[in-house]
Amino acid sequence: MIDKIKLTNWRKHKKLELDFTNGSNIIIGRMGSGKTSILQAIAYGLFGTFSELKKRDLKTSDLINKHSKEKIAEIELHIRDVHNNKLIITRKIESDKTSEGSVKDSKGKLLAGPNPTAVNFFIADKLKMDEDLFLRAVYSIQNETDILLRLTPADRKKQVDELMNLDRFEIARKTCVSLRNKLNQKQKNLSEVLDKENKTEVDTNINLLIKELGEIKEINITLSAELKIVLQDETKFKEELDTLRKANAELNQLTNRKKSLESELSEIKLKLAGKEIKLSAEEITQHLQSYEHKKKELTTSKSEFKSHNEKLNTELMTLEKLISIQENKLQEFSKRISEINTLRQKLTTMESAHKFTDLSEKIANIRSREKELDNQYREHLAEMNSLRKYIQELEIAADICPICRNHLTITAKDNLISERKQEIAKRLMENNELQTEQKRLEKQISEFEGAYKDQSSILEKIEIEKNIHSERDKLNLEFGRNTHKIQQLTKQKQALDSRKLSIENELNLINTETQNLLRDKYAIETKGRETKLSAELNIVENKLVSFSFKPEILTEAEGKYNFTIRRAQEIKTSLENSETIVKEKDLRLKELKERLSKLKQFEKEVKKLGEKVEFLDKLKNAIMQAQEVLRDELILAVNEVMASVWLEIYPYDSWISLRLSTLGNDYTLQLKEPEGDWINVSGFASGGERMLASLAAKIAFARVLAPSVSMLILDEPTHNLDEVAVRNLIEIIHENVSEFIDQTFIITHDERLAESANKVVKLI
Repeated sequence: MIDKIKLTNWRKHKKLELDFTNGSNIIIGRMGSGKTSILQAIAYGLFGTFSELKKRDLKTSDLINKHSKEKIAEIELHIRDVHNNKLIITRKIESDKTSEGSVKDSKGKLLAGPNPTAVNFFIADKLKMDEDLFLRAVYSIQNETDILLRLTPADRKKQVDELMNLDRFEIARKTCVSLRNKLNQKQKNLSEVLDKENKTEVDTNINLLIKELGEIKEINITLSAELKIVLQDETKFKEELDTLRKANAELNQLTNRKKSLESELSEIKLKLAGKEIKLSAEEITQHLQSYEHKKKELTTSKSEFKSHNEKLNTELMTLEKLISIQENKLQEFSKRISEINTLRQKLTTMESAHKFTDLSEKIANIRSREKELDNQYREHLAEMNSLRKYIQELEIAADICPICRNHLTITAKDNLISERKQEIAKRLMENNELQTEQKRLEKQISEFEGAYKDQSSILEKIEIEKNIHSERDKLNLEFGRNTHKIQQLTKQKQALDSRKLSIENELNLINTETQNLLRDKYAIETKGRETKLSAELNIVENKLVSFSFKPEILTEAEGKYNFTIRRAQEIKTSLENSETIVKEKDLRLKELKERLSKLKQFEKEVKKLGEKVEFLDKLKNAIMQAQEVLRDELILAVNEVMASVWLEIYPYDSWISLRLSTLGNDYTLQLKEPEGDWINVSGFASGGERMLASLAAKIAFARVLAPSVSMLILDEPTHNLDEVAVRNLIEIIHENVSEFIDQTFIITHDERLAESANKVVKLI
């Protein structure tokens, strides 16, 4: 039972607190006053959702009052469970944050929360009902009290099955069939594999491979023993061969050294042939040191001359560049002076036509005359406009002059118009003459201004002639100085070049003498080398005479060693090949054993799959039987409650009972006539009878499926009912429904429903 609800910023309600009672609780108000949102708050408080929210007709953000500064909505719901224990449920919704919920007892102890899902599970356990059953069996949204009659047969069967949880049996049956088909197909596939495979042949191949592997391993044992002996011989022959090779290498070394010494001595004799050395080694060394010292002095002097010469070259290049620039400037000055002389002659020619000093006065006089002509032209235009205006006034005037206001005859009027037109023509001719004169004056001004501009330009250029002459004279003086300086530097450079050439000649002479001394020094050293080599050659020849070694022994030893190597390699290759063959056969044997094992496993699996398929067939039949039995029991229970409710709420004797029929693939509400025939409600009952039948079915389902929650919630149940039906429904809800339902919540805009209600809430 629900005792109280407190709403804060919930939809249209900023602050609202309502108390409820047993029996009928009627909420009345105009459209848009927030009646439905109170019932939605009850559903949201209990299970965290309601029908419009589940259908996505509303979003969670729509639940927060849009005019509130605090973007938080809160519901506080006070209820009593089946044991009359008081519980306080709180739900909080905040923009862009996860919603929160909690359940506390009357002492404030937290029982569930703040996770909303934990609250939902706790309430479902306490009320023995989940949110889906609550929204289908207890809560009827607007215009859906008689929804059972307005659905199509297929949708009606689907919803009733879901309401009674029979759809879960159908899901289980379909899952069972699907799993049975999958297992059956798997069994078929494995059976096909077993049919294709020959288990006996696989077993025979395994035994054959085991025998072949045994034979190969015996051969390998024999080869391994032989390889051990061959490797021992190989080691022994190698030691003997190394000793012989060492002796042979020593013999070859002595022979080669003898040839090298003889060859080198022969070359030395050729080099010393005809050589006469006058100085001793000490004298040659002294002369070389003296030449080296002199060479250093000359090289230092040469370097100094070179540095001085480079400075002179740099200075000469700078002066030559400067002189080149000065020559170009002098040529430019000469060219400009020549141009100025040409301009002076041109000015003389121009002044013969128009003197420069008179041009300004002539231009001023012409401009003054132009202004006078322009004023005359404008005066004529003004006079012509005035005459045209006067002509227009005369043309529209009747018999009164527009100026003097005297009587005006037609003849006088025509004469006046003619005179004015002649005056206009005269002014036009005068203006044409004025324009011709103006054009002539403009042409003359253009000519004089051009001449004035040309002469002014020439005078400006002639004015700078004195400066050009002054700069040219100064440049000529600098040019002469630089030319003299270049001559002096050139003489210095020639002297340096002469001294440098003398030093280079002296250096070349020293280099020649040094080379001669070095050749004599090399000859002395070569003579000493000849003596040493002759002594070494005698020693080598003596060793060769005393050396005892036969090359045939080395060849024989190499033959034995190479044979043992080849044989060892042959045995190793045979063993490696055998090892490869053994690996391949082992792999093949492993594959065959695995294959045989899989075939045996497939046989067991085929048997197990057959047992599972048989079990699923039995399970499917059992589910179908259980579904039908449960459906019959639930419908029987609903019909028992519905029949007793109908007797209490139906005030007439036209129909004596009500039931839910399961004929065909549909659930149909049927009414029973006094004669005993059952008639479909949809086809024969009036609007009021349809509503009472729907209400009875609603109560019956609520009593059977939700016995722990004796509650009914109806939104606008009087919709589309006539006056008599509304009266009947009011009486039934207040007097009869309380026999079956402890607490009823009804939303309506019809105040007649509140006449005998246990609790009335009016919203403005």
